[in-house]
Amino acid sequence: MNLEISSEVITAAAVVSEFEKGDGQVHHSAASSTCANCAAPLSGRFCQACGQNAHIHRSLLHMFEEMMHGLFHFETKAWRTIPALIFKPGQLTRQYIEGKRTSFVSPLALFFFLIFLMFFVFSLTSNETKPKEEKKEDIASVTLDLSHAKEELLAHETELASLVKNKQDTSDQLQEVLDAREEVFSVQTRFEKITGQKKSPPELAKEQLAAETKLAALKAQPQPTTINPEQNFELQKEKKFIEQDIRLLKKKKLKSVLTSGGAEAFDGVKDDSMVSISSSASKSSDRDSNHTERAIENWIESSGWKKRLEHADKNRELIAYKMQKNASGLAFLLMPISLPFLWLLFSFRRRYRQQYKMFDHAIFSLYSLSFMSGLITLMSILAYYDWTKTAGLLFAFVPPLHMYKQLRGAYQLSRFSALWRTVALLFIAALSLLLYAIIVMSMSV
Repeated sequence: MNLEISSEVITAAAVVSEFEKGDGQVHHSAASSTCANCAAPLSGRFCQACGQNAHIHRSLLHMFEEMMHGLFHFETKAWRTIPALIFKPGQLTRQYIEGKRTSFVSPLALFFFLIFLMFFVFSLTSNETKPKEEKKEDIASVTLDLSHAKEELLAHETELASLVKNKQDTSDQLQEVLDAREEVFSVQTRFEKITGQKKSPPELAKEQLAAETKLAALKAQPQPTTINPEQNFELQKEKKFIEQDIRLLKKKKLKSVLTSGGAEAFDGVKDDSMVSISSSASKSSDRDSNHTERAIENWIESSGWKKRLEHADKNRELIAYKMQKNASGLAFLLMPISLPFLWLLFSFRRRYRQQYKMFDHAIFSLYSLSFMSGLITLMSILAYYDWTKTAGLLFAFVPPLHMYKQLRGAYQLSRFSALWRTVALLFIAALSLLLYAIIVMSMSV
């Protein structure tokens, strides 16, 4: 209310200033009987053909007044649109589709504004922009987590050794040890990333080959005729540990290739000793995993992505900048990507096909994407200030609830119809984001 009053006061001041010029009359264009824009005859304050104001001003005060009026007018609409988008998304979508549009911000304008805000906040809250003090706190926190994870692993290993010594069942405790080792590996990976000690794909490949070699040697050992249970358990435990290490290293190497562009990981290791190790270890490695890696390698070679990834690896900062720029510039593609899938949710029933047009689905999509952009912006701010659990809870529960409320209100669905479409829409959103990410990566690398 105060904003609208301020805007009206400024408008009144501008009008008074016009009256005070010369003869005290509001000045019009030289040809006051015709519109200065389209030359149509004027019969009132606004042109009936193009809508332009009959009054033509040449005042800086009036220009300032127009700016203030536009700003406050947008804010007035925004104060009605944003709460409705958050708490009554279905009602907002339905009212806009049915024609109540002057009261709300256009879904397209709102979408572009929130997308811009989201990427702007991303640029401020990324790890590179964090103060050194906060980075030190992050390193200290991860170091503490790593220490706790190692202590827990040691406790589980001690308990396992005690069970083996007392000849008790060790299956459950062995699984506890495996889970604890995986947790140590995960925290160690976080520590390497935050301290800048992240290993390259070739280094991970060497570690994987060494582990595969060790496993192959264990499997190739002839089984002794007499072996006590403790020795047998230790042998089986070591095999399980090495198999776990190989699995985790493969996962880490593939993630490193996809994120850092290290295509050379698929080239193998060049020296003769490691090549011979690779040939002996490959016999014992998992065939399905090797087949997958070979398929990825062949695809990278044939599609030309190998050179593009090598270029990206040498120009990481440039690629990161291009990806951020393309992600914000191509954000408008999210709506046309998701639109066909959204239409499919209602295409199998004639009543829905006749009642809801593609325009209706586009309005739904734009308002939904606008809300998700605002939510992601809030989550990034929370994560920046270490409210990661709160951000995770928002990510887990808010999007499905919002989709359900918007679907039910916008399309006037029953609870069951809205519920199963919400589940389908979550898959559609994930698929749309994947396609969008592929497009952004293809244009950036």
